[in-house]
Amino acid sequence: MITQELIQFIQQGISQGKTKEELKQILLSNGDWLESDVEEAFSSINTNVSNSMTGSATKDSGGGLLKWLMVSVIIFVLGVGGYLLATEFITPNTDKGVIETTNFPEAFNEEVSEVFIPDSEDLLTENSLGVSNENNQKIICGTNNSVPMMGDTNFDDNEVLRCLGENILNGCQSASAILGQIGGKTYTAESYKESGVCRFKVTIDDKSIQCPISIANTIDEEASNAANDIITKNLDKSNPAEFAANLSIFNTGLIFLENEYNKSMIEGLGCSGSLITERISQRQASVSGFLRSQVMEPISNSRVEAEFHYNDNGAYLDVCTSIYARIPELQEIDAKCYDSADEFAIAAPLKEGGFICADDSGFLGDIESNITSTSCN
Repeated sequence: MITQELIQFIQQGISQGKTKEELKQILLSNGDWLESDVEEAFSSINTNVSNSMTGSATKDSGGGLLKWLMVSVIIFVLGVGGYLLATEFITPNTDKGVIETTNFPEAFNEEVSEVFIPDSEDLLTENSLGVSNENNQKIICGTNNSVPMMGDTNFDDNEVLRCLGENILNGCQSASAILGQIGGKTYTAESYKESGVCRFKVTIDDKSIQCPISIANTIDEEASNAANDIITKNLDKSNPAEFAANLSIFNTGLIFLENEYNKSMIEGLGCSGSLITERISQRQASVSGFLRSQVMEPISNSRVEAEFHYNDNGAYLDVCTSIYARIPELQEIDAKCYDSADEFAIAAPLKEGGFICADDSGFLGDIESNITSTSCN
């Protein structure tokens, strides 16, 4: 469908001496317009553009020059009329992310490698660049030192997450930040509004997931006593940095745990993105178990972390939540964990059959069946 912006773009190009074919090449190479839309826009100008502009690449004389001058006058009148109509009766809605319609290249006599031309849908909703604040620009919050993980608590001095959280809470302003890296993969986050819904997007390298902020929650550590019995609560909005951190944790992990890695359930909540399929595929592959070399190290490290937790707290209670946060590989190997005040156990499946298990007694080794309590035996 053609828009006033497309017509103005063509009119401005004609006034600069561009041919129809040159303008079509710019528009079609950008990928935002169909050839049928471009042809319809040329037709709507009500002049034989193709014939008029064919000779514009070379110097005319006599009647040819007069004919070109007459066409230019008509195009100028139409262009001025269209511009006045747009500026008088169309008010940009910055709250919805409307992009100013005069944002085209100033000089057509320079080579243009890329031109962004918003289509009708972009004028009503957020696009991939995000434009929702007063200056029609995304707020860049900077780079965080480390990706927020379950169990992290101190965000008071985190300016990157504070910036991200404050912009979300302040009317869902468009903002982005680099959260950090895990295993060489870069995590980024951004907020934006789409069709009136505030959404939060996390991207890990080239895979992403975006969900409505309204569905996000966090683990209720006081009510959850085992990693496989997670109880959640609403996000606390009093601390913007913690709010942004918990949004990231929800999108990359908690939503999968809550919904049992069920794609239909996750997408039914309004989430989308390639990261959903990837995480579910990884989960399904883990059902058959992992190589011993993949399982032994994280399970062994879990026992060490559990002892640190006991020394600091005088009990193993909540140790599962702690070690899941500090050893992210445990989620990748489908580790199951149980804890109580005096005991804990953790185990993961082997591809060869059986499980590797560790518990508070000091045991670290093979068991035939998966654990169902705080003991490997």
